[in-house]
Amino acid sequence: MAKMIGMFSFAIAFSLISQPVSAKIPRGSRGLNSCSGFTPYSEIEGLFTEYANQYPDMVEFYSIGESVEDRDIWAMTLVSNANPDVIKPRVRITGGIHGNECMGVDIVLKIVEWLLDAYGEDTVLTEFVDRFYFVFVPLINPDGYTGNKATRQNANGIDLNRNFGFAWVSEGSRPFSEPETQVVRELSNDYSFAVGLAYHTVANYINANWNYTPYIPEDGDLLKEIGEDYAGSSGYDFVYGWHWYGIYGDQNDWSYGTSGTLDITIELRSDTQMQWDTHESALRNSLPHVMKGIQGSVTDAETGLPLYARIEIAPQGAPIFSDPLDGTYHRVLLPGTYDIKASKGGYIPKTVENVTVTNGDPERVDFELAKQTKKRPKFALAVNRMILPKEIQSGTGQYQNDTMAWHTLGPPDERGYSLSPGGSITVDIGEDTVINDVDGLDIAIISATQSDDPVRVLAAEDQDGPFTTVVNSGSGDITADIAAAGLDKVRYIRLEDLGNSSFNGENPGYDVDAVADITEVGDWPYDTETEEDTDTDTDTDTGIDTDTGTDTDTDTDTGTDADTDSDSDSDSDSDSDSDSDSDSDPDDEGCGCQTTGRFDKTLLSQMLRFL
Repeated sequence: MAKMIGMFSFAIAFSLISQPVSAKIPRGSRGLNSCSGFTPYSEIEGLFTEYANQYPDMVEFYSIGESVEDRDIWAMTLVSNANPDVIKPRVRITGGIHGNECMGVDIVLKIVEWLLDAYGEDTVLTEFVDRFYFVFVPLINPDGYTGNKATRQNANGIDLNRNFGFAWVSEGSRPFSEPETQVVRELSNDYSFAVGLAYHTVANYINANWNYTPYIPEDGDLLKEIGEDYAGSSGYDFVYGWHWYGIYGDQNDWSYGTSGTLDITIELRSDTQMQWDTHESALRNSLPHVMKGIQGSVTDAETGLPLYARIEIAPQGAPIFSDPLDGTYHRVLLPGTYDIKASKGGYIPKTVENVTVTNGDPERVDFELAKQTKKRPKFALAVNRMILPKEIQSGTGQYQNDTMAWHTLGPPDERGYSLSPGGSITVDIGEDTVINDVDGLDIAIISATQSDDPVRVLAAEDQDGPFTTVVNSGSGDITADIAAAGLDKVRYIRLEDLGNSSFNGENPGYDVDAVADITEVGDWPYDTETEEDTDTDTDTDTGIDTDTGTDTDTDTDTGTDADTDSDSDSDSDSDSDSDSDSDSDPDDEGCGCQTTGRFDKTLLSQMLRFL
């Protein structure tokens, strides 16, 4: 983060907000036996066709993929041509992930109708369409929805809302084993969604992260404010998911944990009555939150072309990513003062400090990133997958691990993620910054605590594998040559904890601080010689590339661009999806590696001076 004081206050804030809540709320019924009284699956394509014909300048629809039984999963985009120069936050609204929760499908279709019918007539709804970029997926699980008997699971008998690749435990043969969850993953690769609403039945709750742990996320107050505005208008109750009942591998946690999408589940109170008036007023009150916060674009300082980059907000929670097509981003925030950092592999990161957010229009912060002129490590861009050990399901009070998966991203800062015994994490190096084998070492894994917990390192070119063991077992800091495992190019690095330490500890398992591509630096530790970069923008920022030196901008807002990376991490790539394969081969030694010793503290201390 931008400053050590910010990091310190962040740690205090997190320790306060993350205290477990004790009360558990019982769950109601679990859906209908038939969806025959609801919009038939066969009519969804026709409805979207009609809307596209009636509103050709605002509506497009398409199949994002097929179900197990080869039914199309339809999506519709809604965005107007008004305000073409305004950044429009992406909003994803989904239903029917459980096939027997039939009302969730109809309410998503009702929201589409509501916005289109009122466009140009209702000021509030017209503003929603003019200011947002909506993507609707009314029925994720068409196989479970159709037929004489509706089923919660898909045609393979898998609960799709336990098959996503973050905090996944056991549903399906692996994370994203099902075609339905794979298409949601790919949709989210195409868009950087700011907010998501997922409609389920039947209960009386607005449900937010986390669902896998009792700890409340760093964005807990923000999620609560959005959720309570919906709940207060609907008569529902707001709840952090685990405090209702814990689940693992769900869409909410995956969306937030890998891409920073503020994803909220609405559990409709009735399976048979839409009660539209309740939800219409709730949407009017809660959707305006999406307009608030910070937004901007990330571009190449030399070419002006858009960049896909990681955006980190201090002191906040999960990082977000600029849009893969146009480089824009939008982060919903509560009023306050924040530091915003943009980083991408091969570029000098920048931080703009002390940006004030109000309840009014979003504050605009644009980034022009200059390419690095010296060879530096490239650090992991995004969390692709996180698996938890099955022990987490055996009790409710034992999981004390409050480290976050995204703590593995960026340069070493001694704030790591603890894998838990038997757990794993897969990180994405980046589509345009893949690791190509060179003579010598290619990757470095930096441990946060230098514990003795053993870990296996695997790598793959594709997120769905096959994964090959690069280091069969190591501890502490680890370096390796991928050629020793027969690989010449990798993009995804997986770490699997091999230890048997206590699952109940506060930092269980191997602690990973950073994952780096070191092919350009030739060794670890790497040269810490400084480099300077001077930009002239519209806002007088003074940026310091703590990575290697100083980056001074001249902009109009006197921010400070502090590069906390050891040169520039945050490879550009939008793949925040989980990895879905687990090819660990205990017999594959494949290790051109070094697993002893600690890298020189000089670089770390230089970086921490600016955190």
